[in-house]
Amino acid sequence: MFVHEDDFLELSYYLVKNNCGADVLFSNIGQVDYILFLHDCPGKPFAEKMVSKLKDLPNVLTAYLLDLTQIKDAASLLEEMELHLIPHASSKK
Repeated sequence: MFVHEDDFLELSYYLVKNNCGADVLFSNIGQVDYILFLHDCPGKPFAEKMVSKLKDLPNVLTAYLLDLTQIKDAASLLEEMELHLIPHASSKK
């Protein structure tokens, strides 16, 4: 997992690999290689602009917004991610 904290926008970016060998975090979107989570995102227009910019990158085949309420086990994965980020957050202080 890659983490970037944008202090100016007060936004955190988490890039998570969905597929790792035979293991898949979210099997119902198994075709997705990476998932970019935006924590404290300023709103849907910001996220849509981010998706548009990602689509313009040469090595990105596609990008789209996901509805996490439609993804099985998304809430438990997000909770687990937060637990792993606690040491990262305390080291910033």
